[in-house]
Amino acid sequence: MAEKQIPFQIKAIITREFATIPSAHQDGEEIGIGTGFNFGVDNENHAIAVLLDLAFECNETPFVILKIRMEFDIMPEAFEKFKSKKSKSITVPKGFLTHLAALAVSTSRGILYEKLKDTDFDFLLLPALNVSEILTDDMKFDM
Repeated sequence: MAEKQIPFQIKAIITREFATIPSAHQDGEEIGIGTGFNFGVDNENHAIAVLLDLAFECNETPFVILKIRMEFDIMPEAFEKFKSKKSKSITVPKGFLTHLAALAVSTSRGILYEKLKDTDFDFLLLPALNVSEILTDDMKFDM
């Protein structure tokens, strides 16, 4: 069964936190990346938020931190289909959340480029993240 299109638009892109900690980076040491996703739903405004936390780490200590929040307006008719009157919950399909999370990752890549250009950390690249491996199921939210 083919998934139906879910019309949406980006409502907001917010940099919640950005920091560089040069003393935590050591040249020649392996660099790791920590990621974290959270999601929120605004029932009244038919909106979904993706919160993405990224940290470039050296010896498990962050030296570049970026936390963003992206808010998406969902067409009301499409958002209503997420609702379950019986259980008073909202279930957002995994595929749609994966798409929104991928947009957040791509947006963070642009934010990192802009914030790090002409700094000692402008060599950093955010690799491709397979968000579909992180999000494995539909997500249920209480109303």
